[in-house]
Amino acid sequence: MGNKAPDPLIDRSRTVFAAQVKNSLLPACDPSPVSALGDFFAELAGHLALGAAAGAPLSATRQFRGPDGMICRIETQRDGADFVARPLLLLPLGDHEIRRLELRKLLSMQSALLSQLGWILEQSPEGRLQLTPLTWTARASEVARVLEMGSTVGRMMLAMFQHDDGLPDAGNGHGSPAH
Repeated sequence: MGNKAPDPLIDRSRTVFAAQVKNSLLPACDPSPVSALGDFFAELAGHLALGAAAGAPLSATRQFRGPDGMICRIETQRDGADFVARPLLLLPLGDHEIRRLELRKLLSMQSALLSQLGWILEQSPEGRLQLTPLTWTARASEVARVLEMGSTVGRMMLAMFQHDDGLPDAGNGHGSPAH
């Protein structure tokens, strides 16, 4: 048996996994009204055009509907004295629809999301499929940009699931947020 060249996807997956482990060991940000964190969420709401119509102010503990109606949440964590954030997008698929998805296609999509976009597809605490970027940022404008990109990717995935797996039309993604 000769030495086989390392698979770049496996090497990247290992690097991503190590970064995730490191990030998960950092303490989570306190979602209480800390001035800098509050300012960050106010700025983010402005970038997403979620003024007073969004209801309660954005926070790290609250789900909200993004500009296109997709259910979102912002995850935060400490990075030294500062904090970083990333958007999480919940796809409007329940347990029944998730079980109907073809595993091979789901894994293929996960591989493409990871290798080409740096996103992972995982299960949210509410049991929905969730799109999560692997990168964290300290800038509200960047979080807004990543959220909008994720929303587009989520819509494309929903359309593919509906077409290929015979799922019912997920509509415009306006599933009810779980509070």
